[in-house]
Amino acid sequence: MAEDSAGVAGLKVMVIDDSKTIRRTAENLLKKEGCEVVTAVDGFEALSKIAEHKPDVLFFIYNDHVTSFFFDHYSAFALGVGESYPVADEGGGARDL
Repeated sequence: MAEDSAGVAGLKVMVIDDSKTIRRTAENLLKKEGCEVVTAVDGFEALSKIAEHKPDVLFFIYNDHVTSFFFDHYSAFALGVGESYPVADEGGGARDL
């Protein structure tokens, strides 16, 4: 059994990211803490797995790339839980929405 230094042992975590490197890194770190991990490359794949796997936690890094000039950088879907999401300041000041 893994040492539960983060207090998360036993949680089922779904890691959602389009980067294989980020998915694998998060998966390895979470497994070391005793988590069961399910991965998905995007929100669409996550939705197809949620009913079957019933994760306790969704782990994702969301970067909207709204200021990108390339349409393939626009995120198609995001999952999250929270009361609100403030506009992020990526160094050029917060954008008006």
